[in-house]
Amino acid sequence: MVNKTKTLRLYPTTIKEDVEQLKKGLKFAYVGVRTSSLGGNERPSILITISTSKRENCTNGILENSKYAKIHITHNGVVEQFSGWQLKLRKFTAKDIPHAIQKINA
Repeated sequence: MVNKTKTLRLYPTTIKEDVEQLKKGLKFAYVGVRTSSLGGNERPSILITISTSKRENCTNGILENSKYAKIHITHNGVVEQFSGWQLKLRKFTAKDIPHAIQKINA
């Protein structure tokens, strides 16, 4: 049986719009969103850094001294936190960018 559930796919042609949507949708004091093409230009991914504190309010101005999280969205929609404080975010496959935003903000 074929699973036909919709999952997020990141494409080089739409990656900039996806990044802007994430920047606007994530509700944290600090949001940093970047793209990566380490797997090749046809397989872009998104790297997100979020924090509950603004960078200038962090101890010694170092973001990693605050409650922060680093999150990776792969080209096939897998969202995973790989560093930082416990965000209660388990690895999951996003249906679309708004779904990823909703789960990260929760």
